[in-house]
Amino acid sequence: MRLFLGGIVIVTATALLLLAARAERSQEVEISLALVRQGPIASKVSARGKLVSARTWDLRVNKPLWVGAIHVAEGDWVKRGQVLVTLRGSQMLDPLADQVRMAQGEYDRLREETALAEELYIAKAISLQQVEEARTRLQRGKVQLEAVRRELEANRELLSASSLPEGRGWVIVAPLEGRVIDQRLPAEGFLDPDAKTPLLILADIRHLQVLAEVSPLDIGRIREGQRVEWVAPFRLEPLRGTVRSIASEVSRGEMAPPGSLGVVQVRCDLAEENQPQTLLKLGMQGDARIFVEERRQTLLVPLEAIQTEGPTRFVFVIENQVARRQVVRVGLTDEQYVEILEGLFPGAWVAVAGTERLQEGVRTKIRRSDG
Repeated sequence: MRLFLGGIVIVTATALLLLAARAERSQEVEISLALVRQGPIASKVSARGKLVSARTWDLRVNKPLWVGAIHVAEGDWVKRGQVLVTLRGSQMLDPLADQVRMAQGEYDRLREETALAEELYIAKAISLQQVEEARTRLQRGKVQLEAVRRELEANRELLSASSLPEGRGWVIVAPLEGRVIDQRLPAEGFLDPDAKTPLLILADIRHLQVLAEVSPLDIGRIREGQRVEWVAPFRLEPLRGTVRSIASEVSRGEMAPPGSLGVVQVRCDLAEENQPQTLLKLGMQGDARIFVEERRQTLLVPLEAIQTEGPTRFVFVIENQVARRQVVRVGLTDEQYVEILEGLFPGAWVAVAGTERLQEGVRTKIRRSDG
């Protein structure tokens, strides 16, 4: 009888232990782990950026100039000092000389007309009012003649001040080596001083820059010399450079989305070894990343590991499959990782998935771990 009762007790105890183990397993939280590791991290400001030339030259004129010949077309590569346009030299003065001759002829005619009117007045053939009208027309003719004479002389002085002999005409030369990226020169006639756009644009595409449009909320973090990456539309690898200058005012910008607060333009130099000349085109837009702060070697955990409770940041460290709540102090953040300044050590494992069910002391079941 005693043996029978003893057997019942053993079976019952075993069953209870099995039930307890099953209940404990049913309370385990399934999670994924990541290893606390050391590595680099950088805080970046993102912006849209447009490719521009570091050196450009716009052709504009401050007075009408008569075109003789155009020596370049859009897309041409020109050397410094190369002739772009030849202006008509002494022939430029021909239209003004014609105007002077016409004004002189009109003045001579009016002078004869006035002399005849005075004779007729003496003979009492016309009134004094008619004589005065003739004298007024003569005075106007004289003013017109003097005006075109002054313009002719001014242009003669300007022409004589040219570095080239008058017979060869004037020339406009390239002040830098580069490519003609826009050409609006008239095939004949005069260069217009009132043109709203440049008559010709020359750009040195060997020295390229990115003009990034940064939000005013981020501009306080930007400094000259910071590292920059710019991703062109057709490239996977970014082009690299540095911040050269920061605008002093907010502008509307070309690439800013509607309703934005405006932008601050940041000019960035691109390294020459990153510039494939046959593919990059001025005006191309891409994504710019400005590295405002960097750490070469620091403790990192995935973004998903960080939990927040009010101002407190913490992670769940997993030891022997048991969760332990660990308060941490964080630093820089990028797209994937968070810098840990205090609270963890390299080699620890932290939960990155399933954390919504974790509490201090809860047992876990490892679904996946990323070392």
